[in-house]
Amino acid sequence: MKLVASTFAASVGLFLASVAPAQTLRYAADAGATHRYVRSQEDHVVQTVNGQEQVSDIESYWRFATTVESSEGEDVTISVVHDSISVVSPAAQQPLDFAGLYGVPLRIRMTDRGEVEEVVLPDSLPEGLGRVDLRTAYGSFYPVLPAEEVQPGFTWADSTEVRTTQNGMDVTVMRINTYTVAGSETAEGREAVRVDFEAAFDIAGSGNQQGAEISLSGTGRGSGRFFIAPEPGLYLGGEEDTEMAMDAFVSAGEQNLLIPIAQTRSETVDLVE
Repeated sequence: MKLVASTFAASVGLFLASVAPAQTLRYAADAGATHRYVRSQEDHVVQTVNGQEQVSDIESYWRFATTVESSEGEDVTISVVHDSISVVSPAAQQPLDFAGLYGVPLRIRMTDRGEVEEVVLPDSLPEGLGRVDLRTAYGSFYPVLPAEEVQPGFTWADSTEVRTTQNGMDVTVMRINTYTVAGSETAEGREAVRVDFEAAFDIAGSGNQQGAEISLSGTGRGSGRFFIAPEPGLYLGGEEDTEMAMDAFVSAGEQNLLIPIAQTRSETVDLVE
């Protein structure tokens, strides 16, 4: 009996030791704190027009520094300053020139949980950058953290609705995210919490291109992970893969055309300094 009791006590102690303490995840807001990130994307788009596939591959590279400008209670303002941007697409008639954006800050106003209230762009943007939706790009840069304390296995969900205008199309993307705290890992040389997530998308849009009326609808799914160092509350980056299947209905005069579109994207965010 003593052996059984001691074995039971030892197993209870082992179980208690293995349970990670609950912790609150927040982005630190020490004024003046600066970190540098690299964000890269690879898009593969296939459109089928009259039975013929049209393939487009786009590679994007963004290198920028984030600096905490102010912090009052739960409100945080972060400036973003780029030093290198590249968007390469064989289909583009000429490459975009981002030089006028270098060194010019845009600002993210958000809560310390990453809930973005506003993305403030520079007063003037270089000509041609209207095709690049910076508000959407930085409105979704920081993952939204849960209000509750977390432990491994903790799950939560949120949803976002993004409205954007690109190439004459008004597009709305509804995204539902489901997150799970996977546990602790070392990322970028720091002790970090790893969060895995899955996403579901609904896409709808309409607009006019070269005199043709276009309506767009589709769905998608994605999965990935991100890392945050609880001390000092630093976003360490992450990765995500998405797939979308859409249909574009094109009406031009008496001609109607249905164009299936398949798009895959791989995205990584790395903390480099």
